[in-house]
Amino acid sequence: MSEQSIYSIIYKSLNSEGKLPNDFRLPFNRTSPNQLSFMPGAKEGIGIFHFGVNDSEEVSKKIAELLKNDWKRGNINSQDEIAELLHKCGTLSVIDPILDSIRKDRKEIDINNLFDYACRLAF
Repeated sequence: MSEQSIYSIIYKSLNSEGKLPNDFRLPFNRTSPNQLSFMPGAKEGIGIFHFGVNDSEEVSKKIAELLKNDWKRGNINSQDEIAELLHKCGTLSVIDPILDSIRKDRKEIDINNLFDYACRLAF
């Protein structure tokens, strides 16, 4: 995980008018300088629409389970594992099943822990 929060990266990039520059991009790690780059979301779209994603259902169930466990305990211990799973499978292919699972179990989720979790990720 990045040592700097998304919030601080965005905040430091704002201009005097409080806007981000047109060419602003969140930093991401590359494994090598010669690695093929994609526009945000393009790699996932190619995988979903042209090659199909075989394990997205399994990955979405695993991520939902990790999130719910973190929310029950009030921690963010699974953050690195979730990031690795999302990198492997892509966010677009798993986001809807994850949200459906959260909606289905919403009464069992401690909203205060969920809010705290979101704040820790952002800040």
